[in-house]
Formats: sequence, C-alpha cells, structure tokens
Amino acid sequence: MGVNQFADWTDEEFQQKMLSLHMKPLTGVHNLTQYVRNTNKIIPQSQDWTSKESDIKNQGSCGSCFAFASVDTIESHYTINTGNKIELSPQNIVDCLYRPNVCRDGGSLAEAYELVKSEGGIMAESDYPYKEEYGTCSYKKYLSKVTVSGYNYHIEGDEVFLKEMVSEGPVAVGIDASLKSFKLYKSGVYVDNTCHNPMNHGVVVAGYGVSDGQEYWLIKNSWDTTWGEAGYMKMARNNDNQCGIGLHCLTPTGVKAV
Repeated sequence: MGVNQFADWTDEEFQQKMLSLHMKPLTGVHNLTQYVRNTNKIIPQSQDWTSKESDIKNQGSCGSCFAFASVDTIESHYTINTGNKIELSPQNIVDCLYRPNVCRDGGSLAEAYELVKSEGGIMAESDYPYKEEYGTCSYKKYLSKVTVSGYNYHIEGDEVFLKEMVSEGPVAVGIDASLKSFKLYKSGVYVDNTCHNPMNHGVVVAGYGVSDGQEYWLIKNSWDTTWGEAGYMKMARNNDNQCGIGLHCLTPTGVKAV
C-alpha cells in the first residue's frame, strides 16, 4: 500500500463518494445477450489492450464509476474495430440517466449501455466535457460519434469465461473496492482474500497475464494516475473471483461510428 489522494479519507467518506455501482438485475433487458463461450477458440496466454485504451481519467468525488467503465469499453472496442482512437463523454451518461442526482446516487453498467443504445449514440468528450457534477442533460444526437447495438453479459463467476471475453476486448466489471488495501493500492499483484463484499465499483478489465508466477487481471480504474500503477492495478486472477471480478461482466456489441 502507499499514500495517495484517499489516504486521509474516512471509510465512510470513501464509500459515499467513490463506491456507487448499482447491481441492476439483467433479466428482461432488451438489448442484452448472454455471452456464449466458443470452446474451439484458442485463447492467448496473455492480453494487453492498453494501446487501444484512452488515457486514465479521474471521476473525482462524483459517483460515476459506472459511466467511466462503460464509456471506456465503448471507446476501446471502437478503436479495435476501426483503428481510430476516440474519447467519449461520461458526462453524457451522468446527466442523461434522468434520476435526481447520479453523482450522489450512482448507476449501473447496464443502464449506461442501454442509454447509448436508446439515444442512438454518445457524444465526444470534447463536445460534452466532464464536470464532476450532475447537470441538465445536454445530449444532441447530431453530435453523436459512436453507437452500440447492444451488449453481452456474463454473471456465472467463471474466470475462464471472463478470460475469453477479455481476449476479444476490454470488459466492464463490478468489483468490491471497499477495503483499505484496495483504496491505497500502489503496485504489484493485488491479493486480499477478504475482498469479497457486495460489488460497489465499476472498472475495466483491460488485459491479463502472469507476473513472477502470479496470474493477474489488468484493471483500469477511474481514480487518476496517482492511484495504483499510473491508474492501473494487477489483480489476482483465478483466486476465487478476487473482489467478485467474474460475477458481473459486460461488454458492448456492434460498436461503430454513427
């Protein structure tokens, strides 16, 4: 562990401001399909999508982790599909979910994907910049840059499934980020067998690999570059779903320019 921007925060303050992921039931969602494993597919032993990722962002004290994680996966899948990088707007999600205050109340990964699908796209960060606060929805469809046809999910807790999903592109997941060891993570492979509380934070699995014999997931967070390894974490893989990482996994489908 190390000293970072959360070192002097109380546990209550940290949980209230930073841990706001909702675990929305995925049954009956219109644009959702269950990920089907391809048993004939050869899965690489390691994968790193960071070259397809946008820069590390900072959600600040707004409970918008779900927006950053979902938008990040749309960005990276767009780059994988087209070869072109783009930065999209988490604020578009924060403002347009139409609830009293998303920064205070949070949201779900599924809701974010559903919004992009139903609105017909999402605007660029440059056209709809992040404000670290909830505001009036200012979405303009004619300024939309990227859209999705739907999204896949996996909720079985099987890390082999997650590995196959990540081999195809970054995946948004829900995890437990409530422990001090997570809050103050600095470097190395994160292992904490007490990390199994209800999922409360949305992040991106941007790859996987092995470090000094320890299997890990490469996690991209939205807590600025001052947290972890320049904004990333190596989390123990195949360690009984460390922090619940394999229990709620979503990835966008049909990502393309509007």
